[in-house]
Amino acid sequence: MGTAVSTIRARLAAAIDAVSGFAESRYVYDLFGSDSRHIMHKAFAVGANQTTAKPQARARRHAGQWATTTFAVKFAVRIRADAQVADYDAALNLEEDVVQAALAMAQTNITSIELASVPIRTVSPGGEWFLGQVVFSVVHLYPTE
Repeated sequence: MGTAVSTIRARLAAAIDAVSGFAESRYVYDLFGSDSRHIMHKAFAVGANQTTAKPQARARRHAGQWATTTFAVKFAVRIRADAQVADYDAALNLEEDVVQAALAMAQTNITSIELASVPIRTVSPGGEWFLGQVVFSVVHLYPTE
C-alpha cells in the first residue's frame, strides 16, 4: 500500500517541527511569506510541488506506483536592525537544521529523501526577515488503489 502525499508532507513538517524553536505556520505553503502578517520567527510551511511517476517501476499489484515528489519548505527568521550580518549567518545555520531534520526522516514506503536545491535565500525589503526555501526530492510508493 502506498503513502499519500499529504502523509509525507505531514511527516516532513513533524520532523522540522522537532527542530528546536521551529513551528509550523497556520498558513499554507503558497501563502507563507506573501505578507509579513503571515510569518513569525522560526515559522515554516511545507508544500508538495510536483509528483512524477517512475517509468517501469510499478510495485506489486494493488500496492501503488513508485514516484518522485518534490516537497518545498519555506521558513522565516527575524533579522535585527543592529545585528543583520550575525542574524543572517544564524538563518543560514537554521537552514542546515531544516535540511538535517528532513534528511533524517525515515518512513515506510519512502525509499529516499534528498536535498534537491536551495532556490531562495532572501531578506525582506525592510530588512526585518530572512526568507528561505529548501526543496527535497522524495521517492515513495504513490497509492493507486
